[in-house]
Amino acid sequence: MGEDMPATCELLRWAANNFDDSCRSIGVDPDDDEQVLSAAAAGLVQMVWRNDSETENIHCAGRGLDDLVMFAESTDLHHHALDVMYGAKSLLQFEEHLLDRKRPWGGTDKTLAQMGRGHLREFDKQIRRNINLALALTEHTCIYDVNDDLPSTLVVYILADTPLSTSRPHNDHFGLPGWEVVVQRIGILLADPNHPNWPQTGSDYGAHAIATMPAGTTITELQDTLRRQPSQLPADVLDWVSNTFFWCAGPASNSLWWDGIKSTKTD
Repeated sequence: MGEDMPATCELLRWAANNFDDSCRSIGVDPDDDEQVLSAAAAGLVQMVWRNDSETENIHCAGRGLDDLVMFAESTDLHHHALDVMYGAKSLLQFEEHLLDRKRPWGGTDKTLAQMGRGHLREFDKQIRRNINLALALTEHTCIYDVNDDLPSTLVVYILADTPLSTSRPHNDHFGLPGWEVVVQRIGILLADPNHPNWPQTGSDYGAHAIATMPAGTTITELQDTLRRQPSQLPADVLDWVSNTFFWCAGPASNSLWWDGIKSTKTD
């Protein structure tokens, strides 16, 4: 970060001063370490892998990285990013995992080498550049001038609520409390084909969605897997889920559900 150090420290001190509010604005309790680190892991995936042009270029290239795989891979990467947050894996080990060209991605048997043909060099640069940024952030100690009880500088940076942030996750992302609300809503919709929050209310959309649920899928098992590791769902189930629910189940803040589930806690 060199010459940019003062500006970076100024940003980090601001983020430190506003850390609690930044967390609460995405439904995260700043005093709950598990929630904070899980949200930061989701943000790390965005910062390093998702919110950059080359991943999107591969997505648009049409060689297998469709919306289904993007969702499955991002949720799978969350578990690896969580290992980084808990110190079980280093950022460089995370980088190695991301750059592995022979590893099948979540939701598919295709690899980076197959899906990213023509984009591999730029993808490598993207990942290494963003990992280097994360590594540089870990060297900062300026936030502890503000509050010595804060988590790591990387966590504070990722969750900072600034207009320039490319890492801050939405409240409905996998790994955040709002994801539980979305999962609960999917169960509610599946239990009632006439629920008013199905798209195209008054049509048979809900009945059709339930009738086309892949054989062998149960509501309870589907919800359990969506909570734990969505990438483990069979490809046909992932495809059905993404096409059927990710609009009507809505983000946790979806106004269509204002009188629906408010709590993110389960029994």
